[in-house]
Amino acid sequence: MANLRANTLEGGSQGTTISTANSGGVSGDAYDLISIGSGNTFIYDDVNEAGALDAKFTSGGTTVGHIGWSGLGALAVDTWFRSHFAISATPTVGTWFDFLSFRVAAGTRCFNMKFPANSGLITFSDAADANIAALASVNGIVPGKVYRIEWRVLPSATVGTAQWWLYASPNAAISDYIETKSASTLALGAEISQLRIGNGATAANIAGLSAWYDNIAISTDGQIGPDDRVIAPDYINFPKRKLRR
Repeated sequence: MANLRANTLEGGSQGTTISTANSGGVSGDAYDLISIGSGNTFIYDDVNEAGALDAKFTSGGTTVGHIGWSGLGALAVDTWFRSHFAISATPTVGTWFDFLSFRVAAGTRCFNMKFPANSGLITFSDAADANIAALASVNGIVPGKVYRIEWRVLPSATVGTAQWWLYASPNAAISDYIETKSASTLALGAEISQLRIGNGATAANIAGLSAWYDNIAISTDGQIGPDDRVIAPDYINFPKRKLRR
């Protein structure tokens, strides 16, 4: 399967701020959509993967920050997404919004993944940032645990559809998800032109919260599935394990 965009982050250097200039090459497709607001950090971090680097976003609490891709080509077809992720804690007040987000353009939403306060659950919102109740998760996200999220979105302003799959292990087979939800007739954006990663929130209540992302990919060919480059531990800060082939 050929991915439209993919990035492993392996070409970076520990502790270095992620930039367009240093995120391509060995890592894959360079991120060309980078905005790191005052007080936020977005760095390469060797925590979640076995011998590989992640993107670590830490929120300053009062400004947003993201990396991502623009110029995806105004996609109006089924579009699949994959990312490994972990969070340091659950927000206690407010919402950690746009944790991951498909966008029509810089100021126009399409489909957004969020963490609401106190629940540890995943929620999703539409183009108007209205919660999509049918897509809310039942399984709480355990802080520090590494998961894989995948979703499929067919954009439309009136009849959009979406489905997501959550995996307890980054390397689980496509069929081994722990939860999946789908919904139709959604008011999503008319197209997908951007991906934003780690947008954070504009509220002081999430200051200091961190998120890790890795093995991010977008495809229009079908569900992407696990990445077999590395074997990730189930929790951050576990001893690293070597890849066995």
